[in-house]
Amino acid sequence: MPMVFVHGVGNRGGAAYRRRSAYQELLARLFLLPAVSDDPSGTPVAAPLWGDQAARARWQHASVPGRAVESLGGAGPDLDQDVVAAALEAVRWGRSGPDTVLLDLAAHRLEDAVDLLFAALPAASVDLGTLTRAAHEAVPVLAYLRAREGLYPDGSSQERHPWLAGLRDDRAFVTRLLQASEGWAFRADGTPFETREAPRPEVLGTRGLPHAVGWLRRQAVSAAQQPLSSRLIPALSDTVTACLGDILVYLKERGTVAEPGPIVRTVGSALAEAAEHRSDSDPLVVVAHSMGGNITYDILTHFRPDLPVDILVTVGSQVGYFEELKLFHASDEKVPNAQQPKVAPPATVGRWINVVDLNDPLAFSAAPVFAGAEDYRIPTGALWAHSGYLNEPGFYERVARRLRPPR
Repeated sequence: MPMVFVHGVGNRGGAAYRRRSAYQELLARLFLLPAVSDDPSGTPVAAPLWGDQAARARWQHASVPGRAVESLGGAGPDLDQDVVAAALEAVRWGRSGPDTVLLDLAAHRLEDAVDLLFAALPAASVDLGTLTRAAHEAVPVLAYLRAREGLYPDGSSQERHPWLAGLRDDRAFVTRLLQASEGWAFRADGTPFETREAPRPEVLGTRGLPHAVGWLRRQAVSAAQQPLSSRLIPALSDTVTACLGDILVYLKERGTVAEPGPIVRTVGSALAEAAEHRSDSDPLVVVAHSMGGNITYDILTHFRPDLPVDILVTVGSQVGYFEELKLFHASDEKVPNAQQPKVAPPATVGRWINVVDLNDPLAFSAAPVFAGAEDYRIPTGALWAHSGYLNEPGFYERVARRLRPPR
């Protein structure tokens, strides 16, 4: 089963992008692909980088007010600013400070703390080995969470996980989380089960998740020493400029069917190559995040409407809103009308799942606009919602639940 990731705005080439892509591929192989493939480890996975052909500020964003005087703390270009914003939010909510960023979130909802822990890993880790070990550690952690969710569907974090009581800091929290989840796994049908016959490799407890704990603490210490606005506003400004810049450049330079623009060529070529390897027994899955969803939809409806995609997953995307504004080449100004209240989905797409976090201001529904689109809402309530999806094992596990045939 070939699979293609189409990234969103603000991604550029370099070590950080390669690290995130490798991590996301690992999570897809561990959680999503087993739901639809008999050989998840052998599936070819592509992640075309279109960001290097998107927005390039000729004056290095000098037009952004305060850019010359405001500082992001010397964190460096590889820092995930949205994860920093999440750490800021956790400190603001927390009662004790930087040593309890995760613990304070866990007291409200353990799943949020786990999402932040894994979302921080690509920014916190400098080597693929650490990410690989932590990604594998996600399997027992998520299986354990799913099992406790089933036992206590309406219970609080303390009721589901009594071991949370008495913990003093985030390192103790991660240690207890790993201990509580040890031996848990998923069956082939996605149901969690516990077995003590699968011990946790020692390296996972010392070089995976705790590595992210130290990084989050350093960010939180820095955040606590500054006014919230001095770090959050520049981070949000970076997000807005990246979003606007990449969208505008794509719309300006996407080209025509006869002469497609560079971004369309890059993504279209990856989709076409993956489509060549698909078959009835080996279908094609495309996961498109944010602006990547708009680019993918434009390609499948205008530039390459011949390309078959068996499963399309748009996540944190604006496809529905772009169609409301009639921004796609295939947009028909006469729809909606009395005879056609919704737009027909791309003709060659077998199933379309659109994932929306209710706290993500850049995520839009698709089902009210497109016939056949399935909206799936994830209610995390987290500040890092938009950039966090593809770094969180829970996203892949939740989508896999939707893709598995009903039992």
